[in-house]
Amino acid sequence: MLIVVVPMESENEIEKLFFKVKPVRIMVGVAGREESYARKLSKDVGATYAHTVKVLNRMKDYELVRFEPKGRKKIVTFTEGGRNIVDPLSRAFREAEKQQKRIDGRDNGLSDNMRF
Repeated sequence: MLIVVVPMESENEIEKLFFKVKPVRIMVGVAGREESYARKLSKDVGATYAHTVKVLNRMKDYELVRFEPKGRKKIVTFTEGGRNIVDPLSRAFREAEKQQKRIDGRDNGLSDNMRF
């Protein structure tokens, strides 16, 4: 049997983009709005404006999003490829939120002597 070990340095760039919290939150943020633009996204995800723009530009380089000028703003929309990636991410985030609410509700029902 042949086992191939891939060094961490050889990760491809698109993997780095989607396995970090803020880039994923930015994508989910774009998916959750009628109109998304960098300034609003940066505030919503707790990232700097510069970081948000950098992430969005990388997504544009991978043809996942496009920018559509609307007045002074550039509205961010998904390409078909971007939509194919973000839809499962959005579903995963919603399920994680539901699970967290179930856990929080369960925790709130415990008496103090039952907590660890």
